Amino acid sequence: MSELMGPGAGQPVPRRMQEPSSASGPQQPARMAPPAAPTLPDPVRHVAPTPPQAARDSRRHLVAFGAGALAVLGAAASGFGYLLSGGSSDGEAKKIDNAAGETFLKPDDPILSAPETAEPAFARETPTPEPSPTPSAEPSAAPTPDSDSLPDQPDQQRTIRPERREGSRKSGGRGEPRKANRNRRVLQDPSDDDMSGTNPERSRDTEPEKNREADSSPAEVEPSKAFQAPPPGATLTATSPLAPQLPLKTTAAWHLARRAGIGVSAADVADIERLGIPGWIDAQLKPETIDDSHVEAVIAKFFPWANAATADVARHTNQLHRIGPQVTNSLLARARFTKRILAEQVIDVIANHIYVPIPNKAIAYSAEYDQLLRKHALGRYADTLHALITHPALLVELDNHVNTKANPNENLGRELLELYTVGVGHYDEDDVRHSALLLTGHSLDWQKYRYLYRANQHHTGPLHIMEFADPNDDPAAGPELLGRYVEYLAKHPGTARRLAHRFAVRFISDEPSEHTVNELAEAYLRADTSVAALVKATLTHPDFMAAVGQKWRRPMELISSISRAAQVYRVKPEGRLGGGEEYSIGTYGWLIQQARNLPRAWPVVDGYPDSAHYWNSAATTLQMINATQDAVLGDKKESGLTSWSTALGINAGDDAPTVARRITWHLTGYEWSEAHLGNIAMLLAGGETATGQAVPAKDLDFWVSQAVRVIFASPYASLR
Repeated sequence: MSELMGPGAGQPVPRRMQEPSSASGPQQPARMAPPAAPTLPDPVRHVAPTPPQAARDSRRHLVAFGAGALAVLGAAASGFGYLLSGGSSDGEAKKIDNAAGETFLKPDDPILSAPETAEPAFARETPTPEPSPTPSAEPSAAPTPDSDSLPDQPDQQRTIRPERREGSRKSGGRGEPRKANRNRRVLQDPSDDDMSGTNPERSRDTEPEKNREADSSPAEVEPSKAFQAPPPGATLTATSPLAPQLPLKTTAAWHLARRAGIGVSAADVADIERLGIPGWIDAQLKPETIDDSHVEAVIAKFFPWANAATADVARHTNQLHRIGPQVTNSLLARARFTKRILAEQVIDVIANHIYVPIPNKAIAYSAEYDQLLRKHALGRYADTLHALITHPALLVELDNHVNTKANPNENLGRELLELYTVGVGHYDEDDVRHSALLLTGHSLDWQKYRYLYRANQHHTGPLHIMEFADPNDDPAAGPELLGRYVEYLAKHPGTARRLAHRFAVRFISDEPSEHTVNELAEAYLRADTSVAALVKATLTHPDFMAAVGQKWRRPMELISSISRAAQVYRVKPEGRLGGGEEYSIGTYGWLIQQARNLPRAWPVVDGYPDSAHYWNSAATTLQMINATQDAVLGDKKESGLTSWSTALGINAGDDAPTVARRITWHLTGYEWSEAHLGNIAMLLAGGETATGQAVPAKDLDFWVSQAVRVIFASPYASLR
């Protein structure tokens, strides 16, 4: 065991490694806060399974955590980072001109359609509370969406309230003082204040009784045969600068799966092996051909507002900030259950490239923005950019709704050049000013919650932005001018290289070569800005297969992979609409949030970092070792405790070394060294007090879970 553990192997290891400057407790269902209240409540501790008497007599079996911890930290000392710094392309836009010179852009996409009538968005300052919707019934293994996606509620006056509500930051949910529990954060960063927390406007005692019953119940596992197959044998070997002393042996299918998906499991790898790599990539780039009915049914039943238009939600409630946690929960569900893993990864890349955080002033439009990303992400980037830049979410987030000819606002005009297209070095300040002037008048209708072009607020006069020039003498032609400008930017060589670099960093390595980036940029331009073509060129580039172990999993990727491997599909989320805990994001979501990687919750305009040095610092590494401990237990309130012996097909009497070889392969995709396999086999056989090499019948689930924890805490599980 000492080889995997490192120095101090002979000393007992506590159940939970202590994180520096952190008092983070074990698994706790998280509550996402509306933007008004980012403070974190004290978590309620969940009790881990009690070790059997034999284990208590010899606490050294708890090397399940020490082994993984010291293995990862030892690798960190060798090569890890050290510290963390402090409208539409699918159809012609339909235009309706009015006497005021205003034009409504009505894309064919129904998610942007507005109701015939709507009341002013800021009609009232204080919303009237309304009764909660009726909770949905528990789904079956393949749930069917409810007939009504939106629960009935009393008709009220609607309002979007981007400003803070009472009870934010300095007060609790009932207006009483609340102290921020800062010692629960491992990573201290000035942006902590901007990260979302939990909902302060409810009591912990509102927990539904039916969900409490799941605390001590086992989850219903539906095991895949993929986890029971013998390892096929490695075909790729490599060493990684992130763990230079760890020899890596894997297969092309596993390497592709680890890079292509946010969370992946052996079942996803089995699909790649069945279709072959070229066939699988082609199929994944046509996500509409892949049956994803299970996750769609889960979202439709429990998080229906993630699929709704803002105007439709406004008919049912004036608390439009409640859309945010619905979208967050839907993204967590997709990472856990989707079969369209490559499309989900691409959507995440584009979402971080043209970034709009969920917990911010555009929270009311977060569902529509997500729907628009899903519609366009694999299409032409020119179309994606145009659709997103004319959507209320981006217009509100970057203040373009106040960008007028009398008072120009440069926010969107600057980010369009700096972040979404050509990048720094291709433009100057005059270009930024003209870009902002070109965008004047592109606003939104606050009554109908949709894009609105105001011709009478559009600046006229000659515009010069890099090589793009236009007389701009007709205010009514503003939307057409914007379309040509976006097309020019999307086809600019600088944009091609920026996008190529982003996808190369996501799929190949943190520092792709300039030659590789240029080749990918050429593929993008040849395909008329097709993102699907760029993705395929990246995944089939020679550098891709040569980059085994060159990437490090972010927290959401690791936790999602654990949840997928658990193979629990019957869920009843605490955060479901009408369940009384709508700001809960469950155990898995809470663990991801504590590691500061909750989907679209990064507080800066450029999206989440995608490099190992940010995510494998000593603090984050230790935090993730603890997180795997809780994630392996499962979400007790949502579905029950995970039985890993069932999920992995392990029975009493099985040969422990053989089982160790099989499950380490199916959980990480790497062939482990004999020394490391011996440690896993020892745990499977009952710990250091074991007298044989057979998996014992007594406390079977306990010992299997200890082995699984070590596996997911090891560097093997984090190397992409």
